[in-house]
Amino acid sequence: MTDNEINIYGDKEFRLPIPEMYVLYTGDNLTIRKSEVVSLMMTLYDQAYAVDCYGKEQYNEGRKEGKNEGLNAGIRGSIIILKNMNVSRDDAINKIMSVYNLNKTDVDNIFKSYWI
Repeated sequence: MTDNEINIYGDKEFRLPIPEMYVLYTGDNLTIRKSEVVSLMMTLYDQAYAVDCYGKEQYNEGRKEGKNEGLNAGIRGSIIILKNMNVSRDDAINKIMSVYNLNKTDVDNIFKSYWI
């Protein structure tokens, strides 16, 4: 509950948000249907939320292989999504900087590789 700065272990009473759940069955091979999942995610959520979710999911998935690989996969996927949504390069750089807590120099170097 840190997004809403609610202390769930405190004495104050608070209301829990109504949960939303979406189940996407893509078959046995997710890599084949990844573009369909991303497209559906774009339909269900706004741009910022979709980029955050996708990047964080890629990062968490990549942690199994190593933190740096996961971070790179998350950033690369987020850049591709932002570019496909016709977001300007400057806006995309700012979004990547805020989501991944990176400085402008690092993000500029990353964009040289992925923003073609």
